[in-house]
Amino acid sequence: MGKVKNPFLSLNNYYCFACSPHNEHGLQLEFFEGKDEVTTSFKTKRQFEGFPGMLHGGIAGTVLDEIMFWACFAKTQIMTVTMSLEIKYRLPLKLDREYKARGKVLEVKRRSIFCEASIEDTQEKVYCFANGIYFIPEKKKFSKSADIDVEKGPLSEYFK
Repeated sequence: MGKVKNPFLSLNNYYCFACSPHNEHGLQLEFFEGKDEVTTSFKTKRQFEGFPGMLHGGIAGTVLDEIMFWACFAKTQIMTVTMSLEIKYRLPLKLDREYKARGKVLEVKRRSIFCEASIEDTQEKVYCFANGIYFIPEKKKFSKSADIDVEKGPLSEYFK
């Protein structure tokens, strides 16, 4: 498994809650590419607690969304944005435990990428899973929405 190249590291204002190493309050996830999937490992922390002793469901949802984004990126080398995300929670994720998230691309259709993801424990027991659709935005439209110029900047090559 190789580490997925993170092109955002070249940006001065890169502070993503899920994957930026510069955000001391974030998850600081790193991603690794296997044959058909992308994975990340993380430890649940008290600062992300929902009900006492349990990870907040929104944090689990963030991890699922993020792993699918990186699965899209690893497979296509194109930037995407979340168009839809459906999550099914099976079991609560406990605090101070190690978990792994897996994400993979199921299908690429025109400007949409269909994915699935899961979070599991060290024994591969699935705690939650998701399906997502990721949209490939146009470079010019994305530049208008983002706080960076993707028309000429370091991310330019990752847009159509």
